[in-house]
Amino acid sequence: MKLTDIVNAAMQLLGAPYRTWQQGNPVPCGWTTVQAPLSVAHLRRVGVMSSELINWALEVNSFPAGGGMGTYMLYP
Repeated sequence: MKLTDIVNAAMQLLGAPYRTWQQGNPVPCGWTTVQAPLSVAHLRRVGVMSSELINWALEVNSFPAGGGMGTYMLYP
């Protein structure tokens, strides 16, 4: 896997509405009730948080999700 694969995956969500994280919601938001990674169609419909964009791009490239934005400095 290359970094470009992760970037290219994230580009699939270009144009999806931005949605903000709300206190008390899981990170990634909404992934507790469906199998991750979520589909492009679903994320384009409901929107994407900043951490979801990164987590989704990692997962579709067979990397584990990193959590919320505060955890990325700890990602290997």
